[in-house]
Amino acid sequence: MVQATHVSEEQARAVAEEARESGWEKPSFAKELFLGRFPLELVHPFPVPTPEEQQRTDRFLARLRDVCVGLDGTVVERDSRIPDEYVRALAELGCFGLKIPEEYGGLGLSQVAYNRVLMLVSSVHPSLGALLSAHQSIGVPEPLKLAGTEEQKREFLPRCARGAISAFLLTEPDVGSDPARMASSATPVDDGRAYELEGVKLWTTNGVVAELLVVMARVPAYDGDDGKHHRGGITAFVVEADSPGITVERRNAFMGLRGIENGVTRLHRVRVPARNRIGREGEGLKIALTTLNAGRLALPAMCAGAGKWSLKIGREWSAERVQWGRPVGEHGAVAEKLSFIAATTYALESVLELAGQMADEGRNDIRIEAALAKLWASEMGWRIIDELVQIRGGRGYETAASLAARGERAVPAEQLLRDLRINRIFEGSSEIMRLLVAREAVDAHLTAAGDLADPKADLQHKAKAAAHASGFYVSWLPHLVAGKGQMPTSYGEFDSLATHLRFVERNARKLARSTFYGMARWQAGMEKHQSFLGRVVDIGAELFAMSACCVRAEMQRAEDSDEGTEKGAAACELADAFCRQSRIRTEALFAALWDNTDDVDHRVAQSVLDGRYAWLEEGVLDQSEGTGPWIATWEPGPSTEPSVARRFDLDGTGRQGTQSSDSVGKEGFSAADSAVDGGFAADWDIVTGVGLTALGVAAGRAMETHSEGALVSDPFAEAFVRAAAPPKPMPTRLEDVGDDEDQVMSWTSMATYMGVRSRYFDERLAAAAEAGASQIVLLAAGLDARAYRMSWPESVTVFELDAPKVLAFKDAVLAGRGVRAGAQRRTVAVDLRNEWTGALRQAGFDPARPSAWLAEGLMMFLPNAAKERLLRIVGDLTVPGSSLEVEYVEGMAAIRRDPQFQRRRAQMSERMGLDVTDLWPDEPDFPLGDWLREHGWTVSTDYVVDVTGRYGRRLEDESMFPPRSGAFVSARK
Repeated sequence: MVQATHVSEEQARAVAEEARESGWEKPSFAKELFLGRFPLELVHPFPVPTPEEQQRTDRFLARLRDVCVGLDGTVVERDSRIPDEYVRALAELGCFGLKIPEEYGGLGLSQVAYNRVLMLVSSVHPSLGALLSAHQSIGVPEPLKLAGTEEQKREFLPRCARGAISAFLLTEPDVGSDPARMASSATPVDDGRAYELEGVKLWTTNGVVAELLVVMARVPAYDGDDGKHHRGGITAFVVEADSPGITVERRNAFMGLRGIENGVTRLHRVRVPARNRIGREGEGLKIALTTLNAGRLALPAMCAGAGKWSLKIGREWSAERVQWGRPVGEHGAVAEKLSFIAATTYALESVLELAGQMADEGRNDIRIEAALAKLWASEMGWRIIDELVQIRGGRGYETAASLAARGERAVPAEQLLRDLRINRIFEGSSEIMRLLVAREAVDAHLTAAGDLADPKADLQHKAKAAAHASGFYVSWLPHLVAGKGQMPTSYGEFDSLATHLRFVERNARKLARSTFYGMARWQAGMEKHQSFLGRVVDIGAELFAMSACCVRAEMQRAEDSDEGTEKGAAACELADAFCRQSRIRTEALFAALWDNTDDVDHRVAQSVLDGRYAWLEEGVLDQSEGTGPWIATWEPGPSTEPSVARRFDLDGTGRQGTQSSDSVGKEGFSAADSAVDGGFAADWDIVTGVGLTALGVAAGRAMETHSEGALVSDPFAEAFVRAAAPPKPMPTRLEDVGDDEDQVMSWTSMATYMGVRSRYFDERLAAAAEAGASQIVLLAAGLDARAYRMSWPESVTVFELDAPKVLAFKDAVLAGRGVRAGAQRRTVAVDLRNEWTGALRQAGFDPARPSAWLAEGLMMFLPNAAKERLLRIVGDLTVPGSSLEVEYVEGMAAIRRDPQFQRRRAQMSERMGLDVTDLWPDEPDFPLGDWLREHGWTVSTDYVVDVTGRYGRRLEDESMFPPRSGAFVSARK
C-alpha cells in the first residue's frame, strides 16, 4: 500500500499555516467581532445590488424558474441520476457559467445571483445544486479566475461556461482534512515541460461526469535545469478527464444526494503539460482555500432554500392538520417549532445575502464571514428539517413515493433530511470549520504574542514575546470594559431591534475577554482545547447572524416607508424572534465555556480508545466485521477496473460532452481544403441535415442571381454549391435543371422565393443600419454572404452565428476567392440549441447598443420551447431602437398534412436528398406575433404572397407556401 506522507503535528501545522492568507489587507466585520469590536458601519446600511444588477438577476431567475418548473426531482431520486436533458436545459441557459466573466463566454452574474440560483435549482433536487456548485465553487472556473493565466482562462473557461463539467480532486483514501499527508504525486518530466501524475482520489464530486479536473498533487523537491532548487509542494493542475491513465473506478452511493456523481478516480502516469499548472508549485492549497472564501457560500444558499421550503410545508401542514379541535400549529409544542423555522430561515437568508453582497463589493475580507456562514447554516439547516420531520410526524418519516401511492401529497421531508445531513461534512466538517475560524479569530493574539503560543519556545523567548505583546494588550484590553452596548439609547435608529444590537456589542466584548482568559490560562495548550474554541466560534456565529438580521430588517423597514407595504414590519418581527432565540443559545454557550464536562469527556474518550469499556459493547452483532479494512489500500499502477466515467449529452445528439472553443481549428480545415472537387462531401455537416437546407438556399439564390431582372445579386452562392458537391446535384442556373416541367417549376419557384426573401430582409437590415443599428446579428447564418455583397456604413459589424463546420466551410470558400467583407464581420461558431450569448459577447457584441437581428430559415426547425428561449435571449440582449426580422410559417401542422404540399415537397426532397418537413417539429403553432407583443415589441407582418406581388413576381409553385402561411415578421423595440 502507498503510505500517505508521514508528517509530525508540527509539520502538519506548518503546511496549514503556509496555505493561509496571512495578511488582513481589508477590514473584516467578523474578525472585529472576535476582537471585541462592533464595527456596524461595515454592514450598515445593509448592502444591496445595484438596480441594474438586481434587474439582470431577476430576469435570469425568471427564465430559470420556467426551466425548473419542467424538472421533476422525483426522477432524480428514483433513478439516482440527473437526466441528461435536465443538465442540457441548465447548460443552454448558461447555468454552468454563472460567475464566469462574459469575456470568457459566461454570464458574469454576481455572487448574490449565484446564491439565488442555487436556492432555486436545489428546490427541485439538492443534487442539482451539488452539480452546479461543485463545478463552479471548487471546480475549474473559480481557481482559474483567481490564479489562472490569461491563456488558461481563454482555453478552459468558455468550455466550462458551455457545460463542460469540472470536478475538484483533493481527498485521498487516507487523507482528509490534513492535506500535509497527501500521497498523490506530480513528477516533473520532459525537462520541466510536463508533469506525470500518480495517485488515487476519493469523493470526487462530479468526477464521474467531469470533462475537466482540478487535481491536487505533491511535486517533489528537485534541482531544476535552471540551477535552482525547487521546493515543490502541493500543486494544482487542470487536467482533461479523458487523459490516458485516468480511470473512474467507482461511483459512490450515499444516504442522500442520490443524484450526485461522486467517484473514486485513479491517475496512473497521467501526463499534464506544465502550462496547465495553476499558479506556482507549492501554491495549490493556498489557491484552494482562497477559492473557498466565496465558494463556501454555496452550501448556505442551499440551506436557506431548504429553510424556505420547510417553512412553506410546515405552514400549510400545520394549518391543515387538526388535533384536539385545533390546527396543530396552534398547539404550543408545534408553534415553538414553526417560530424557530420561520425566524431561522429569515436569519439564514440574511446571512447569505449579507455575505454574498460583501463578496461582490470586494471592500471587506470575508474569509471568516464565509466560513461562519457555511458552519452556522449547515448546522441550523439540519435543525430546521429535523423539526419539520417532527411536525409532520409519521408522514415526515414516510417517503414521498409511499405518500403518493396511498393518495396523499408527496412531501419529501425524509429525503431532505438525508440530503441536508452532508452539509455538516461537505467542504470542511463543522468540527474542522470551528478550528479554521478559531485560528483566524485568534490571529491578532498570535501575531502579538508570538512565542507565547509556541509549545517549543523556551522561557527566554516566551519572555521576549510577552514583552512584545504588552503593547498590543495595553491598548486593546481597556476597550473591552465598556461600550455602546451599555448605553440604553445606543442604536436608536433600529427602534425595537436596538436592544439586540446592544446585546451583540456587549457580548462581542465579552467574547474577546473570554478568548483572552483562555489564552492566558492555557497559552501554548490553547489549541488542545477544541471544545472551548468551538464554543467561541459558535458564539461569534450567533452574533454575526443577529447583526445580519437586524441590519437587513432595518433596510426592509426603510423600504416600506417608501413603498407602503407591510413586509418591513414583518421582517422586524422575524428578526426580533430570531434574536431572542439566538440570545438564549448565546448565553448557554457562554456558560458552557467554563462550566462543562470537557475534562471528563477527554478522559472517558481516552478510555474508550484504550478498550476499557469494551465490555459495554457485548450483546449485539456487528455485521460489518470482515467486510473490508477501515481504509481501503491502494498501490500505484494501472487500473484493474473498468471505468464508470460518462458524460452528459449536452446537445441532444447522443454525443457526450462539449467541444473545446477551437474545435474547428483543431480539425485542420483551411482555405486549401476548398477545392471545387467535392472534398467536403464526406466530412462536412453542410451536406447533411439542416446544413443541406442552407445549401439548397444557396442554390436558389444562385439561380435568382443568374435570372433576368434578378431581385438579388449573390456572386458567392454558386461557389458554395459547387464546393460542397452535395449527394444530389443542385442547379445554380435555370439551364442546369433540364426539361422536366415539375422540376423547372419547383426550382424556378425556389429561386423566386429566395430572391424575394433575400431582397426583403436586405432592405430591412439596410434600413436598420441607416437608422443607427450598428450591430447586425444573423442567427443560423448558414451560407449568407450579406457582409460581402451589401453596402454597409463603416460603423456596422455583422455577427454570423452558426455551427462551426458550416462557418468553417463558408470561410474556406470565401478565402479561396480572395474577397473582403464590406463590413466588420465576426463569426460566432456555436450551436444555437446551447448557450451562445457569452460567445456572442466575446466576439464584441454590446447589448447596450441598438442592434438588428435576422432569423431567416430558422424558426420552422425549432421546437416551441426553443423558439421561446431564443426570443427571450434576443429580448435580453436588445435595447430600444433595436429590431428583429423573422421568417415564419403559420399553420405548419396543417401544412404538413396537406396532400398537395406534401407531394410537391416530396418531389423537391427527392431532388435535394432531404425531406425538409422531417426537420419540422410536430407541435401546435407558436403564437409568434402575440408573444412578441406581450414582451414589449411592436410587430408587423408581411405575407410572402403579398411581398412577391409587390416585387412584380409570382411563385409558379404556390403549394410551396399556401396562401397566408409564409410570412415575414418585423418587430421593433
